[in-house]
Amino acid sequence: MSRFSPKLKCQMLAVVILFCATDAKADFSRVDAVNCVKTFYKIVDIAQQEGDAFVPGFSQDKADQIVNDIALTSMYLTKVRVITCDLDNLNAAAFYSKKEDQLPADFTNQNYILYNKTWVNNHANSEEFYFVLGHEFAHIINNHDSLRGYSTADPERRRAMELEADYAGGCFVAKKQGSQNAMEIFIKDARSIPNENYPPVEKSLEKATAGFARCRQGTVPSPLAGIDVVYFKKDGDGGKVENTLGRNNIEFDPREGEYGEVSDYITCTSDVEAKDIKLLALLLYDAGIPLKGISRHSNTNLSHRLQIESGWDAEQAKDYRPLTKQEIEGLTDCPEILKRRNAREITFRNECSVADPFVVVRFFDSDAQEWRMRRLPPIHYDRERTVTNNDGEKYKTDRSFYFYAEAEPLKWPNAEGVDAEFELSDGSMKGFALVSHSRTRNLRCTQYE
Repeated sequence: MSRFSPKLKCQMLAVVILFCATDAKADFSRVDAVNCVKTFYKIVDIAQQEGDAFVPGFSQDKADQIVNDIALTSMYLTKVRVITCDLDNLNAAAFYSKKEDQLPADFTNQNYILYNKTWVNNHANSEEFYFVLGHEFAHIINNHDSLRGYSTADPERRRAMELEADYAGGCFVAKKQGSQNAMEIFIKDARSIPNENYPPVEKSLEKATAGFARCRQGTVPSPLAGIDVVYFKKDGDGGKVENTLGRNNIEFDPREGEYGEVSDYITCTSDVEAKDIKLLALLLYDAGIPLKGISRHSNTNLSHRLQIESGWDAEQAKDYRPLTKQEIEGLTDCPEILKRRNAREITFRNECSVADPFVVVRFFDSDAQEWRMRRLPPIHYDRERTVTNNDGEKYKTDRSFYFYAEAEPLKWPNAEGVDAEFELSDGSMKGFALVSHSRTRNLRCTQYE
């Protein structure tokens, strides 16, 4: 691949950083992107409908063909509209339309890749163009929004997004069996002019070549080879799980999800090593997927399996907060259970009309990180009482707690289940019962005979 002329070098730079610093052209902006969409679809009225959508296997021109190819090989078939936009300050850009852009409904909440057709005709099918479109496609599947102020409001975040897209661009060049050397020459020229919103050229090269190496067919084995990775797909994941697995060369078995708005749980079989569980969990963690639990699969007949799923329905999931990176890194095997509850108040409600029971509670104080014991005064009928300290401040716990209730001539417990509604009865007190902290405990009673 030959060295580029100053003019062509400037044009290629514009593809990656959306402007050329040496000719005083204005940045390609969100407003420009909106105008491009309006021009391409001849939009004159916000009530206008209809628009060409991305259809796998169908392409109108070279750029559309390449984006279609990238989508098919990425294992993430997100809807993308590939449109031309012949502005001097644009060669290619990713854009996601929002309601604030005031486009018709069928053109809102849509993904676009915009490109200059003149440049495409000169460079289509070359490593540089495949890298650039792969780079822009990565902005889409990683939910980046680079035309909405990251460059000025948060340069560090913008640089991180660009590096993530550079990695994906290198990956797509490898999948296309392109030349790594040609790609590297292009990056060196495209990033040769420093810009605070973009990473240094050596960082871009590092990421792009790492992506190329990862996706080069037949050279890099799956990091979870020999393990059956199953993903129960959730629309609420926004494609992040599939994209994360695909980018890291992890083969997986997609299944239809049964419940839950997002994936937030990993189940494992006991024969999966801790390093493999941590690898998958940390990849999801780094991709912004909050895991609220990791535990051993209930089916003991399964082997060498990791499942990505929802641990609870949406309402139950609110009881748990995401695991920290330290908690994940501390795994030593496939645990019986590893999950982290939200800290909540401990409240009791008396639904017994013939007695005012008192309650003794043993619980873990989440703030002080120590166990405590409290005795609540009698709770009158149809009233609630929350466990507090001597100053009236309410305690909170992120664990299950123990309690018993007692009233004369009634006594409790007569409990057969751990997390059920308990009745006061005439049975003798047998000690504390372990219950969930996630809701108010209702105390009911039967008449003593």
